[in-house]
Amino acid sequence: MSPHRSTTPLRTAVVGTGGIARSSHLPAPDAAPSTTEIRQKRPKPPAEFQRAAADLVSPLVDAWERRRRDGAQAATSATAARLAALPDKDDRHLTEAQVAATGPTARGRFGMCGRLDVGPGI
Repeated sequence: MSPHRSTTPLRTAVVGTGGIARSSHLPAPDAAPSTTEIRQKRPKPPAEFQRAAADLVSPLVDAWERRRRDGAQAATSATAARLAALPDKDDRHLTEAQVAATGPTARGRFGMCGRLDVGPGI
């Protein structure tokens, strides 16, 4: 091996700039840590911070519970009742159905995963 060459393993990457591709030698990465190693090294959240977070949201729990009960739980219960009626060929829910069109009442609100457009009642 010539004296000017590295003994470090190399990998080749193609880097594009202005439409020109060139080869660039990069050092080989070390072995990636395992998930277990990452979890063991991850700092534990301080108990004081967790208590403060719970204190911050605890006044909202009643409103969240009402929203869950009046929204998701109500829709699930209505679906269960309709499914239970179908074996008896009870199709009243179809005669009571309505068709409506609406658009968002607000655009660009912040949600858990970014911005969202929301419909009526949200």
